[in-house]
This record gives sequence, structure tokens and C-alpha cells, in this order.
Amino acid sequence: MMIYQNGLYLSIIAGKILNIKENDIINIYKNLPIHEKKEINIKSDDILKLGIDCLKISSIFKDVEISIINKELKNKKGDIIKYIKRNEW
Repeated sequence: MMIYQNGLYLSIIAGKILNIKENDIINIYKNLPIHEKKEINIKSDDILKLGIDCLKISSIFKDVEISIINKELKNKKGDIIKYIKRNEW
């Protein structure tokens, strides 16, 4: 999660300080399911169409983002919609 949050460049710099091989950091970064929040394959309008309160969209996106990064959820629109419907917001 730290490499995702900090991005590749800062993670490499931190890795040098912590004696972590640059290639290890690059491999972890390459294997992330997404690299930015904007890569999540669902839009606010899609969530609103599910009847979700617009005030909850930010927390839903954060939860979806974390679940995708942790590889608990695939970054596919259909899977994300099912995930949102399963959880109570």
C-alpha cells in the first residue's frame, strides 16, 4: 500500500535509504492492480444509479480503492458494482 500511496519515485528514494533493492520496488509497483485512483473502473454516476446517497461516494471510492490494491476486489466494473451492492453504506 505504501508504494501505491507514495508513487514509484518516492518509493525508490525511500528504498535507497532503507536498503531495499530498486528492482524489488519496481516489481511491486508494476504488479499493482492500479496506480492511481482515476484508474478505478467505475464512475460516480454508476454508483448513484445504484441508489447510493451522494454523500457516501467518497467513502465508497476509498473502500473500493483499498480493496483493489489489497487484491480483494478485481478492478472490473461488474465486480465493483456487486461489491458495492453487497456492502451496506
